[in-house]
Amino acid sequence: MRKLLEKNLDDKKRDFEKERRKRGFIPNSLINLIVLKSVENKQDVVDIWIEFLEYINNHWGVDNWIVEDSDLLEDWFESYAIRR
Repeated sequence: MRKLLEKNLDDKKRDFEKERRKRGFIPNSLINLIVLKSVENKQDVVDIWIEFLEYINNHWGVDNWIVEDSDLLEDWFESYAIRR
């Protein structure tokens, strides 16, 4: 079971890395949180990322996440993850 979970995590990280390259730099710590959330909820990492961007836009008026501090992005993601 553990091997299957590790393989699933590796596959999701690889897929998300491809998406990250298309969209710009996402901090590694945030990627780890997104991938864990994906595994927990059996949801696609890209869908989680898009929902997260909508969440920070609706709650904090953030249109350009790239200019935000990575620690702040992590805090916002934790807030998003608890609500979902």
